[in-house]
Amino acid sequence: MTPFVGVTTDMFVGDASAWRFWESVLGRPADLHPDPDTAEWKLAAEPEIALRVRVDAERAGTGRLGLGVADLVAAAADVGSRLGPLPEITTKPGVIATLELHDPDGNR
Repeated sequence: MTPFVGVTTDMFVGDASAWRFWESVLGRPADLHPDPDTAEWKLAAEPEIALRVRVDAERAGTGRLGLGVADLVAAAADVGSRLGPLPEITTKPGVIATLELHDPDGNR
């Protein structure tokens, strides 16, 4: 079996203005723009985890991305300071806590 050392995922948006939402969620501008229609964030170095937000109007709003954080309440407060009021955190005691956000195109 091939040992995997990273993952890259793509989210599709209608236009580049949606990058501002992702900048707010991730707390910083994109690390690079490999082409005019793509913003890319390096989320971790080892293993390498990258998120690309790509302009593709036909596929916009069809994505779902789950990001794990050590402290969801603190992360929500941080993101809320940039985006404004957020939905309530949903909790399944002893299992998981989630906060579902939607970008301007409906990606979750």
